[in-house]
Amino acid sequence: MAESSDQVSSLLLPMRGFNLVLPHANVAEVLQGLESEPSGNDLAWLVGSIEWRGIRIPLISYETLCGRESGPSGDTPATVVIYGLEGIGDLRFYALELQGIPRPMVLDAERVEPVDDDSAEPNEFVARNVLVAGQPGIIPELASVERGIQADR
Repeated sequence: MAESSDQVSSLLLPMRGFNLVLPHANVAEVLQGLESEPSGNDLAWLVGSIEWRGIRIPLISYETLCGRESGPSGDTPATVVIYGLEGIGDLRFYALELQGIPRPMVLDAERVEPVDDDSAEPNEFVARNVLVAGQPGIIPELASVERGIQADR
């Protein structure tokens, strides 16, 4: 299926109670069965680090970072490696814990509906709350995520 200019090849990354919605181009790799090394700090969202292609990269819980309920850290079905796009320090890659296996989906304006949730507290790590094919989703503010990771390295 050829994509038109108003379609984006995306991945729905399963979190607890919602999907994180990312363009496929932001994702370096999806991994299963990795063990993480604990971070040794007091930041609950910084789970630790993983070995990936010969380098150690930070592993974070996006749910915890956003102040949401998260699943058990370190025992997740999958991990996704994200390209560090902001050029902040030496952060070239980082990883997110997932609660399931990502699903590819070509998205357009008909499949993504913005949600104006007045009850949700503003969060610098959330660019937009959405419904994707009728399911709750979040488009993350990756620049803020990367600044948060870099600030605590």
